[in-house]
Order: sequence, then structure tokens, then C-alpha cells
Amino acid sequence: MSCRLQFRTRIKLFYRPAGLKGDIKSSPGELRFTRNGKQIKIDNPTVFNITFSDVFINGHEIEKSGMVPAKGSLNINLPAGVNSASQIKYNTINDFGSSGEYLTREIN
Repeated sequence: MSCRLQFRTRIKLFYRPAGLKGDIKSSPGELRFTRNGKQIKIDNPTVFNITFSDVFINGHEIEKSGMVPAKGSLNINLPAGVNSASQIKYNTINDFGSSGEYLTREIN
């Protein structure tokens, strides 16, 4: 009898210069959300990359939501059947690889 195990691991590694101004812990709360047709545009005004763990729009889960780059933006598609988008609930991955607390914001 034999047992064979196979693992596949991915690790994201970011270099963060010591002189960056801002607070990484509060940066997920600074994201801004705007509706643009069938998409939600997420603007990140901070100097930190922010990776989502979970995203819900009006209670519908968004799969593969991704990462918003520092001083950049990300567009995510509305799920099929969602015609209005007024609220987003999300949590992000912190420096230790675990999910932070859920935040709820209005979509403009």
C-alpha cells in the first residue's frame, strides 16, 4: 500500500519600503466604489496594494475579485441577475495572510 500526496502552493511577496506613509491597517476602509454600467470600479487612494478575501454586492458573492494596486483601480463585473448595486461588503487579506474584518460601504 502506498500513499502519494501532492501540494501546490502560491506565495505573494511584496516589498514595502520603510518610508511609505500611511497606515496599512486602515487602508481597506479608504477604498472608494463607483458603479460604471455593469461594473463596479474600486479606487485605491493609498500607497498599499489591497487584496480581497471576500466581496459581496447586495448580498451576491463576487468570485475572483482580485487585488487593487496602490494608487490604482480595479473593475469587477456585477454578477448575472444583479441590476442594482447600492452596497458592497468586503474583507481583505492582511500582512499575515488571514482575512480582516468585514467592511460595508455604499456604492456611488
